[in-house]
Amino acid sequence: MKKWMIFTLDVIILFLFLVIGITGLLIYPGLLQLFGFNIASFPKYYIYEVHHWFGLVMLVLASIHIDMHWKWIKTMTKRVLKRQPLKAKKTKRSLINYGVDIGLMISFLIVFITGIIKFRGFTSWTQINPRILPLYQISILHDNAGILALLFSTIHLFLHRKWLLKTAKSLHQQLQPAMMKHKTVIVGVLSFILILSGVLAIGIPLTSSGVTNEVDGDHSITIEGIGTFTYPSDAITPVRDDIFTDTSFSLYAILVYLDEQGEINVESHFDETMNTYVIDAINGREHWWYEAYYDGGWPETNVLRMDHYPFKQKTTLKLFQTTEEHLQSIYSVFQEEIQRKKTYETTLVIPRVVIEIPSETLEFSNIEVTPHNKRNDLFEEGVITALDVIMSLADQGELTYELNWYDSIGSAEIVRNYFVDSINGDTAFMRCGYVYEEGSYKYQGFTGNHIHIPADARALNAPEYVYWFWICI
Repeated sequence: MKKWMIFTLDVIILFLFLVIGITGLLIYPGLLQLFGFNIASFPKYYIYEVHHWFGLVMLVLASIHIDMHWKWIKTMTKRVLKRQPLKAKKTKRSLINYGVDIGLMISFLIVFITGIIKFRGFTSWTQINPRILPLYQISILHDNAGILALLFSTIHLFLHRKWLLKTAKSLHQQLQPAMMKHKTVIVGVLSFILILSGVLAIGIPLTSSGVTNEVDGDHSITIEGIGTFTYPSDAITPVRDDIFTDTSFSLYAILVYLDEQGEINVESHFDETMNTYVIDAINGREHWWYEAYYDGGWPETNVLRMDHYPFKQKTTLKLFQTTEEHLQSIYSVFQEEIQRKKTYETTLVIPRVVIEIPSETLEFSNIEVTPHNKRNDLFEEGVITALDVIMSLADQGELTYELNWYDSIGSAEIVRNYFVDSINGDTAFMRCGYVYEEGSYKYQGFTGNHIHIPADARALNAPEYVYWFWICI
């Protein structure tokens, strides 16, 4: 029975090994280009998802496999440590197996640890500031350890090929009568497993994006403790017409629309000291903040004025009640920004800008930023965005850059933004590229400043810092 269990487990691991190995090679940086493949047509996001999730399953099954053979591993380790002489051919073969297995275990452990660290959303879930992790080096280590694991796995299978074939033949002979008798049931079960595997492989990235905000052509907003409300995006006016054009609007404008329609009762006022609308109450309840993310994203903590957050198709939006202390902490940051903005009168000066690229780290102090109106379809003339920081530094001769427009990225069908693809010749590739954050040091990283709004869609007031860095996912 144990032999059959081991054999069955090995067959499943072999299947996972093939899937993970193939997808790993497909996304290995630069490998396919060497053979002339056009990777632009590859569904890279789904390949990543299959690779990642099947890798987690592989971890569990490989751990069980190691546990089943732990006694043998311990025995061989003792022999190696005692340096017993190699006399018999069988002993030599065992030592070769042992060496390959140790190499496989070490490389697989590295793949697992690095894979978890760079798993989509890991730093956000754990609230780890991404700047303290050498993610580029971790990604390279993961890829190279994966190649080693693939090599050791191939050798491992080759060394155990006779046992696998012998066990498969024995198992087939014993089960053949039962299989012929119940072949219809077996085919049905196998078909169900294959269909389920396909659904999971494709469905995981779709459900993980959390996009549930479209209802029969309309969009929806969830207000915790009050309800979920739908709204037509083409019926909403900007509210902040000093920031947004007639064809765009902020998430705050959705609340104003629902209030005007009588769906909810919103009490709010504009606070000049913070340059934002403050929600005093919704249906008589106080202390509201919000959570939002675009298509393909996930919930994340933010410290961004709600009337500055641009609406985009497939935006997920949820309001929730929080503490007065939490709101006052956020409002104090907004007030500091506006006070800083008044200091420089007609210009925007950012005290500190840091740009970390693979080849160097660029640091600047008191950088004057000017509007380039790259998104005059979204913002009014003169509105300064996070993208203008890079463009202004280039104007001043401090760096060079390249932009690229993306209609979609991976599972995010609706992107429609400019992204910085290159800085000083260091160009984004495959899973590696540039991200940024801006705001007060009080909320740096995933505590509020690092949110997934493209730089050309993030209007600035007067942040304490702007930080661009290279990341691999």
